[in-house]
Amino acid sequence: MKNDEPEKRGDEPKTGGNGPEYLNLPILLNTMHRFTLLAVLLTTGCVYTSQPDTPTKADTAAPAAPPLVLAVATPRPDLHVHTETVQLPIDADDYSTYEGKTFNNMIDYFPTLYRYPPLPPDSSYEQSGIAKSFKDSSGHIQQISFGSEGGQDEYHVIYAWFLSKKMTPQSKARAKRLAEIYRAINSIKNRLMHGGTGFGHTYKRIAGYSAYDGWLYAQNAPLYTSGRFIAGRNVYIDSVKALINRELAEQLLIHEASLEDKIEILHKADALGRLITDSYYLQKAIAFTRSYGPYR
Repeated sequence: MKNDEPEKRGDEPKTGGNGPEYLNLPILLNTMHRFTLLAVLLTTGCVYTSQPDTPTKADTAAPAAPPLVLAVATPRPDLHVHTETVQLPIDADDYSTYEGKTFNNMIDYFPTLYRYPPLPPDSSYEQSGIAKSFKDSSGHIQQISFGSEGGQDEYHVIYAWFLSKKMTPQSKARAKRLAEIYRAINSIKNRLMHGGTGFGHTYKRIAGYSAYDGWLYAQNAPLYTSGRFIAGRNVYIDSVKALINRELAEQLLIHEASLEDKIEILHKADALGRLITDSYYLQKAIAFTRSYGPYR
């Protein structure tokens, strides 16, 4: 009679009353390995996906700094000073002081300071290079920089000193009057705005502005000669006073200014008018007011 039981395969475990007699060891190990790998993937959440290569530490290192470019000197020993220090006037009462050696390096590396005919002082500053690195006589790297606000002030003071050497006594006198006019305008705005460092910077730079405008007058004096400036001066001073009244009216309301302040500033406007004694002074006063004064 045909046996209905399925034929046993040789690779199945033989059974008895007490369970398997043996297991196929290679299959068991392979199965266990697969379940172990699956468990690791599920518990760690690690799934491999193709990603771009991650840069190594060497790849992400900062790029090397560009080589230092040293400035080329334009030696001018004829302009050098031969004292330990040099003092340059800012106004009648104030000076800027420089070490003689440093000042001579400024001469050699910043020829725009004494370029002639001169550029306007702000243009001269912009074309100067502003900061220069160089090797001194001992082979050490040095740097001179006019890059800060204070450095720009000093540039204008030095510029004015060199330009004054090219000016006639008449041009110097005109530059002095222009400096008084510009500083009067700066002072009015300073009072209206309750001060600020910008007015101090402008005060020093006026040395350059007034020197250039004093020199410029001598180059084109006939163009600026006019005996009919009084009406224009009165209109200008009246406009300055109108601005003062408008600004202080609001400040008086909120107690940021007093009536005494208003009277004092209006007196400054009157003094400004007395400084303007010809059409050139009037023209330059208006131009400076628009650029640096109360209207700015």
